[in-house]
Amino acid sequence: IQSYSLSHTLIAFMQTLPDITSVKKDAWNKKTGLLILDVRFAGDNDKLATLLDGQRIKQYIVSVVDTAPNRLEMEITK
Repeated sequence: IQSYSLSHTLIAFMQTLPDITSVKKDAWNKKTGLLILDVRFAGDNDKLATLLDGQRIKQYIVSVVDTAPNRLEMEITK
């Protein structure tokens, strides 16, 4: 995530998805683009990955690139 405003847009979008009860920002680094979120979800990683992968947020596309127990890695690209 390359901008502070895009991080807020992503969080607001994720809060609208079914079964997500909370999304909180843990950390963000502009140089690396790394955004770490604490997401509370009523389901497993595969279900969350399916909900997020391919979603459009403004002119950006969400791609799930890695999953592990209690962790999901995404890329946000134009």
